[in-house]
Amino acid sequence: IFPPQEQGSVQAIYILGIISAPTLGPTLGGWITDNYSWQWVFFINIPIGIFSAALVYLFLDDATYKMSTVSIDWGGIFLLATGLGTLQYVLEEGNSDDWFESAMITRLTIISAVSLITLVWWELSPRNRGPVVNFRVLKNRELSAALFLLVALGFGLYGGIFLFPIFAQNILHFTPTQTGLVLLPGGIATGISAMLCGRILNGQKKLIHPRFLIGFGLVMFTISMYVLGHLTTQSGTEDTRWALILRGVGLGFLFIPINLAGFSTLKGPEIAQGSAMMNLMRQLGGSFGIAVLGSYLSNHTTYHYNNISSHLNNGNILLDQRLHGITSALISKGYSPYAAKLAAYKIMGLTVAGQATTMAFDDSFLLIGLAMVIVSPAIFLMRSIKQTGNTPADMH
Repeated sequence: IFPPQEQGSVQAIYILGIISAPTLGPTLGGWITDNYSWQWVFFINIPIGIFSAALVYLFLDDATYKMSTVSIDWGGIFLLATGLGTLQYVLEEGNSDDWFESAMITRLTIISAVSLITLVWWELSPRNRGPVVNFRVLKNRELSAALFLLVALGFGLYGGIFLFPIFAQNILHFTPTQTGLVLLPGGIATGISAMLCGRILNGQKKLIHPRFLIGFGLVMFTISMYVLGHLTTQSGTEDTRWALILRGVGLGFLFIPINLAGFSTLKGPEIAQGSAMMNLMRQLGGSFGIAVLGSYLSNHTTYHYNNISSHLNNGNILLDQRLHGITSALISKGYSPYAAKLAAYKIMGLTVAGQATTMAFDDSFLLIGLAMVIVSPAIFLMRSIKQTGNTPADMH
């Protein structure tokens, strides 16, 4: 629809749609939860879904480039649905079911692995004349690098949205509305930086190579995770707001250049295949992120709790002083000496649990930052964006 020199701005508008749900959604969701009930967070999708379906029916046309198919790849469709469906279940339910201690998780993992491996073999087989997924397009260096970065980006985007509300409400004791309002400036920062990035990448000749913009976005995102990785139980809204704004800026400078670089050398039907893979990788990155971070958070909470508890014994002078101070304060408020002592031990136990959980959240934020650092070398696989008549708008 749009000429190549306008793709920067077009991509910016498209990205606003992508990021609005995970960045601005918690603000609306928090307000709905506090003022109505959490069920309405789901019910609100019904009118939005109906409205979206109407827009698709009225305005969305077929892509310019269509793949001609000799026959329908029913085998590939079955393997793809089975492999991804079981993988999604394993990632979402594995942590709560104690992973491979569950027979269901074990069986589904085996089914997923066999299905996806067979899928790759079948899609690359010469006997398959119309593969539903064209893995040969991965020979394109720019697309492969973009897919690698999008997995990490999905990990960081959805993983961060998963972690922060839990941390804010359980450790910092924010209300759902307060949590959403703290996230809101970061979402606005993403929108502004995305539009700025789009303007920079407009025109026949790019003012700045997309690799530099991606690198800047990775630096901003990593710094934000470093700041979030050093929060304490005494942190407040100001301590978190600026970190989330930096995170938002980083996201705005990542999505657009990654998309443009990934699609810069695709032609014709490759655009549709690349589109499917890029959306899939972002979603899988998010699923992996939530699964990995959920398990990581649980394990590190236990680790830090045991580590702190190992230093709390009867010979610890600081512990004795703290327990004595709490006991005395409770007795002054009318507790009996015995009840005050029991309550003091309970308060210390809750304090240790809170500190251990906070340290585990800090570790989880730092893990997201580390993931960004690890994938950063993929930037160097991207060559210059070539302006062709293949507009990335068709990919969506």
